[in-house]
Amino acid sequence: MWHNRPMLRAHPTALNLAGCLITTLVIAVLSAGNAAAVSLKLHSQKKPKSGVVIKHYRSTSPTARLWVADIDLCAAQIHIDATRPPSGLQTAGAWGSKVGALLATNGDFYKTGPVRVYGQAVGRGVAWPAKQTGSWSGYSGQWYYKDYGWIALLHDNVLWSHSGYSKKNAAKLKLKTGWSPTAFTHGVPTGAIGLVSGFPQLVVEGKQVTCSSPTAKSCFPDRSDMRARHPRTAMGITADRKHLLLLVVDGRTSKSKGMYGAELAEVMKKLGAWQAFNLDGGGSSEMWLAGTGYLNDVKGNNGGGSARAVANHWGILVKDRPKRPGHCVASKPCGTIGAAGGIVDDASPCFVPHGPMKYWRSEKKGYGGGLRWTNATSGAVPGNWAWWRLHFAEAGKYKLEYRAEKAWAVHKKVRYVVRANNKSTTLFVDQSKGGTWRALGTFDFKKGGLQWLAVYDANGNKVASNQHIVADAVRLTRVGAWCGNKKCDGGETCGSCAKDCGPCAKCGDGKCNGSETCGTCAKDCGPCIKCGDGKCNGGETCSSCAKDCGACPTVDAGNTDSGADTGPGAGGISDAGAADTATGGSGGPIDAFSWPEVGAMPDDDAQDDDAQDDDGADDDGRSETTSSDTTSDSDRASGGGSDIHDGLVNHDADAAATSGGPVQGGAASSGCQARRTAGGLPRMFLVLLLAAFVLIARRPSTTRRASTRKGVLGD
Repeated sequence: MWHNRPMLRAHPTALNLAGCLITTLVIAVLSAGNAAAVSLKLHSQKKPKSGVVIKHYRSTSPTARLWVADIDLCAAQIHIDATRPPSGLQTAGAWGSKVGALLATNGDFYKTGPVRVYGQAVGRGVAWPAKQTGSWSGYSGQWYYKDYGWIALLHDNVLWSHSGYSKKNAAKLKLKTGWSPTAFTHGVPTGAIGLVSGFPQLVVEGKQVTCSSPTAKSCFPDRSDMRARHPRTAMGITADRKHLLLLVVDGRTSKSKGMYGAELAEVMKKLGAWQAFNLDGGGSSEMWLAGTGYLNDVKGNNGGGSARAVANHWGILVKDRPKRPGHCVASKPCGTIGAAGGIVDDASPCFVPHGPMKYWRSEKKGYGGGLRWTNATSGAVPGNWAWWRLHFAEAGKYKLEYRAEKAWAVHKKVRYVVRANNKSTTLFVDQSKGGTWRALGTFDFKKGGLQWLAVYDANGNKVASNQHIVADAVRLTRVGAWCGNKKCDGGETCGSCAKDCGPCAKCGDGKCNGSETCGTCAKDCGPCIKCGDGKCNGGETCSSCAKDCGACPTVDAGNTDSGADTGPGAGGISDAGAADTATGGSGGPIDAFSWPEVGAMPDDDAQDDDAQDDDGADDDGRSETTSSDTTSDSDRASGGGSDIHDGLVNHDADAAATSGGPVQGGAASSGCQARRTAGGLPRMFLVLLLAAFVLIARRPSTTRRASTRKGVLGD
């Protein structure tokens, strides 16, 4: 790095005065070609771990030696971390050994007093305090203020932010992606595990930064030392965000002269970077591999001195790490919590411990037969922490509990952080109290991920020794009304929650449901009754549907007397529309047909055409029925000699007897014949048809006057 050396760059005031010129040169920076292309030849390659490939290149133009670490972020057990907020400086090798890294490099430019970096920084999941970063307003007068960009590694995700210079020229560069691509912000993404800043930007959304001359003042105007050859360190990510690229270039020796900024950009583009940033270089450029040591010439880079201690680092962690990769953007959720809730154990892939693994102890107790614990530490910056990643199938309110075995739950002020629905809540809990499952509270969680429960070994206070903190299982239980709780709660319907309220009535389900009718769903309820379908359906009558039920019968108008009944045989009761006339046995016209009472049926012999023939009825309508025949029929019908005909009491029987008995003779016969032939139908068929009509229509009948002929109805 060059933090203690004069910067070979234009004064900020001069740059401001030359603003128009610089803006014009941006286009040239991205379009003009380099004076000479970099030639790379692969010298050696090693694969210390599946998903980690280290390549050693040599270049003759310029003369340089390079080491590239290509890390597959979707390979098993690959986890990336960076330095947590430090109180001092460490070499890449010292820091890597301490945290158990497989590989480590240096990171951002830095200063001391206090130790701080030029940009933002997150390490071990903890964001650095503002005063230790270039985001602090107290550094606003510094030339590097707001110049940085960054790359951040999160759970199942990789993000980046363009450099300040790129954002100032966002329109001309046509920036479309990244964290706040067109406006500078000091913010960092929530949930970042490792974040390292750098500048200038070398590759911008797949476009290599190029210069007409690598030494021209217009080449990287935001940092003048890019216009000289030095040892270099750079970081980049591929377009699919599945590979992290870390590059170190040696310099300042006869074997390796270093590179210009433009040459560095060309190399990063050739290696496949879609976004790339320059990091601290010079004597700070270091790449360390566990079991091997430094791969590059750290002494030569540092003018013959030893490896330089720096402020922050990138680290590749694999030892004792979860098998599931930590930052693969193609990963499916580590697990999904169902609508009713669920349990996330420390054995789940959704549980991830952080910090040195040697300080996480395991016990064969607890939920599922295992738990983890660590000791509380003094201070505000955690050494070890862990989180349970929470991904929900449904948004809702859930009760959150943690499990703690008393033998290992000792610390009385354990710091928890709940991230739910884009809101963070910090809690301090006494793990030494309570039962096995202990409530943290009820929280509203959104559907999906980016939510968690985290536990830390530090709370900002000084603690005694052996203050154990347990990390076992957590339990979430749905509370309140929700679809799926087997209750059709207020506000739920068959449409909004068929699980609880049952399916909505649907035409075609084979059931004629409550709201369905023949008109709305003939499939289930059958066709509606329709006049003309060939059936006299219930509710249809001869008057409402003669097509199906037949024409309604009518009474012969020629047999209707206009006056009241007269004569000795008159009962004094006129039939509606048919007044009877009698001559007291003189052979005059007999009664017109009178409506029978409901339930009253004519005598069997009188109704049976065969019986009439047997009794002597001629085809011309004359009746030869005798008084004895009639009496005999009446006796059979009533079981004796009473005047009961099928439920009708003949109150006029005596009157008929005193007037000479039943009416006989041709006059009566001819009258009957006229009525019998008037409609072109046999008399008895007409009687049966009319009686059937009365029974169907339930029409009350008028008072029937008994026939003057005993045992004969309507003769």
